[in-house]
Amino acid sequence: MAENQANAAADEAAEPIVGHVTRIQGSVIDVEFPVGHMPDIYNALTVEIKQMGQQEEGEVKDSVITLAVEQHLGDSTARCVALKSTDGLVRGAIVHDTGGPIEVPVGDVTKGHVFDVSGHILNKKPGEKIVIKERWPIHRNPPAFDQLESKTQMFETGIKVIYETFETNEDMYAKIAMGGSSYDVIIPSDYMIERMIQENLLQKINWENIPNVANIDPRFMNESYDPQSEYSVPYTWGTMGILYNTEMVEEAPTSWETLMDPTYTMDMLMLNSPRDTLAIALVMTGHDLNSTDPADLEDAKNLLIEQKPMVLAYVVDEVKDKMIAGEAAVAMVWSGDATFCMSENDELDYMIPPEGSNIFYDSICIPANARNVSGAEKFIDFLCRGDIAAMNYDYVGYAIPNTAAIDIIGADEYNASPVNNPPQEALDHCQVFKYLGDDTKLYDQIWTEIISEF
Repeated sequence: MAENQANAAADEAAEPIVGHVTRIQGSVIDVEFPVGHMPDIYNALTVEIKQMGQQEEGEVKDSVITLAVEQHLGDSTARCVALKSTDGLVRGAIVHDTGGPIEVPVGDVTKGHVFDVSGHILNKKPGEKIVIKERWPIHRNPPAFDQLESKTQMFETGIKVIYETFETNEDMYAKIAMGGSSYDVIIPSDYMIERMIQENLLQKINWENIPNVANIDPRFMNESYDPQSEYSVPYTWGTMGILYNTEMVEEAPTSWETLMDPTYTMDMLMLNSPRDTLAIALVMTGHDLNSTDPADLEDAKNLLIEQKPMVLAYVVDEVKDKMIAGEAAVAMVWSGDATFCMSENDELDYMIPPEGSNIFYDSICIPANARNVSGAEKFIDFLCRGDIAAMNYDYVGYAIPNTAAIDIIGADEYNASPVNNPPQEALDHCQVFKYLGDDTKLYDQIWTEIISEF
């Protein structure tokens, strides 16, 4: 008899605590619980509602709403906040106390995933197995005082960097040329550096204050855009080519002519950059990619107008998301973007067409109107340090001219990338963009005609 009574008592104790909805005002819900069984503040409560709608006639679908306890009222009533729509919730509905707060996953499992406020994964792929090892409550006490830093932490150079990006060189140039900027360091590409030197928008670099320039491979110095290496410090380099999805193309591209193949109508992405896209059109029509001959440019324009009905979109940074997601079969891209895309999607590959392409160099410069030249020099020297350049390579994906960084990465690993380190025979057919002077306006005019063409 005593044993039966003990079992009965244990069963009662195991019963979940339930309450009933007494008041509904939008997302604010009042729930009454039995005396002595009030849930703690921040506890998660659940309530089921019956939904009618898209299901078969007469079928009833249950939906669970999570409530968070925010306040204790009198008469054993908890005031709660609903974490989703309360449509269909009625007074008297049964509410269960989960016995603990809302918890969400933490750690590496969160990388690449999107969660709702209850910690449920929203972008889980079919068949994907996700192991959650640790969850934390959404309400946590601050760290104890003795766990905080006991001293002020200073940046290595003592300088805080405010970083801003532009989609194209032209966007950056426009802001600087108008005099509305106060940048101390900029990173333009070759032809833009040439232009800014001619327009006195850059100042010469004091190499004595940048000792880590010794890490830069000499073959990247004294390029045509800065023949004496007076204004620029080589930072990254790359090529322009075709990124393609091996599962979506009939045959791997072997030429720029792939971008004229009707097979890829509305399955093709092009760069929204007049200089880059017109250069490739010039190559495809048998002309030099730096040509300023109006007849050559007319050929390039007509080719791009012919191509336009096949183009899904003219993009810049958006090309990465679209190609990774398989929204297009082929795309004109810069090599660093290709590297990133290929790391995210194994079905992607990259090639440099043999007809010729662009090889570009991005370099670090100091604007003529820089306010903190000393800080700029310290930052440039910091970027030229081997360990820093190696980290930047890992992040941006573009090839680097920094020999100390390559030693840290490992020459074998670095050279294993055919994208960032193409064979010399491919590079032999690539050219550096030149500054076109007043003919830049002609490029812009032609590009406007192409984009506006229906």
